[in-house]
Amino acid sequence: MTAASPAWTLGSRAARLLRALFRSRAFETATTEGRAFERERRAIQAALASGCAKALNALLTLALLRLALTHFGPDRFALWATANSVLLVLPNLDLGIGSGLVNQVASANGRDDRDHAAAAVSSALALLAGSCLSLLLILACVYPFVPWPRLLDVGVLARDETGPTLAVAAIFVAMSMPLGIAQRVQIGYQESSSSSGWTALGNALGFGAFVLALHMRAGVPATLGAFLGGQALAAVAQTCWLFGRSHRWLVPRWALVHVPVMRSLAQQGARFVVGQLGSLVLAAAPPPLMGHLYGSSAVASYTLAVRPIWAFVLLSSFWVIPLWPAYAEAHARGDRRWVARTYRRSLALATAIASTGCLAFALWHGVVFRVLGGAAFSPSRTAIAGFCTLIVAHSTRWVALICLNGCGRVGRPASYQALGAALTVAAALAFGGLVSFEGSLWIFVAGESLVTAALLLDVSRMLRKGGSAHADDDR
Repeated sequence: MTAASPAWTLGSRAARLLRALFRSRAFETATTEGRAFERERRAIQAALASGCAKALNALLTLALLRLALTHFGPDRFALWATANSVLLVLPNLDLGIGSGLVNQVASANGRDDRDHAAAAVSSALALLAGSCLSLLLILACVYPFVPWPRLLDVGVLARDETGPTLAVAAIFVAMSMPLGIAQRVQIGYQESSSSSGWTALGNALGFGAFVLALHMRAGVPATLGAFLGGQALAAVAQTCWLFGRSHRWLVPRWALVHVPVMRSLAQQGARFVVGQLGSLVLAAAPPPLMGHLYGSSAVASYTLAVRPIWAFVLLSSFWVIPLWPAYAEAHARGDRRWVARTYRRSLALATAIASTGCLAFALWHGVVFRVLGGAAFSPSRTAIAGFCTLIVAHSTRWVALICLNGCGRVGRPASYQALGAALTVAAALAFGGLVSFEGSLWIFVAGESLVTAALLLDVSRMLRKGGSAHADDDR
């Protein structure tokens, strides 16, 4: 019998994956090949569901902003926008415990260890509930003594609502920490498509409650509470469904709260926070530093150039981010061939997507700037090369980072990102005044590229050594 050609084998695999997208029945996971197909099926479904949920959220957000501006007027809308900015701290407020829980649940799933998964869930809930109560206690203590209108310098029409609005935002941010457990568990079990559905439901409920509050002529605190209350209601329903039906063995119990597991979650969470802060600085520092060094026109130039091609980074992230729990589960099972193969394919895909976007930007940047209203901005070839290099480096950094995090290697990547961010900002402040806009841009490009190179080398070293039974490299 003639052996199948590589092209035929690849085509058959792709066709099988496409058919799997539209079926609810999972692949047989008793074999290595079946588990590989099931991981990829879940990752692709998660990417599609996440894209749909984010598209719905973007549409609802635009409609919500228009309604809020029309209803509240400039002063009260500014208060609404300020309160919503408080919600931006939501992903990092759990001190990385949620990310640590994803890793522990996914690894326990790879070992078929339900007991450890249940202990991790109960211990994480105890930590997050304690954080929630601490935040509420701090709010109760400081709220009466802070002159909120003067602190935020809001308009006259919004002064009476400033304190209550910020209090509502802070209360729901605190509540979101324990309520986010269900989402993290579903991500850990590679059920992100279901989690995205619950998120979309929460956004829809929040928008509906917001419209109802506007119809009743409610003020800023009540409308914000209605919006966040709809999201919280969906999170409560998701939690009840998770622990009451789909994963009953994970029901939190005090007997399952273990100090060693809490310590492990806290330590890993701290490393995640350090890495997230470093990554945030690398991505968000250029605009304010450009403004500090060269004025507001430099900020506009940087934003006009980066934002259009940033969409290609987001496009590749739809596939890359759902692989995090898949890497963790595969690593725990010892399926390192799948980890290596998937990482290389993801790296090639992300590089191709980012490079395509950068090539299009290099060829048609003039048209892009005219459409966006920045026709007066004409970047040099050096600047265009810098923007494109920055985007490609960022895309590949995410691929390496997700693989390392999924395999439990959190400490070194966090150190690379934090150190790289600190050195990049220091170099920009020290030498930015001595060089042109293009020179400062290449300082950020160099920082991003060095961090990316360190992460890529770390992945290469991990794959070459074949990993270890205990992946965390910080012990």
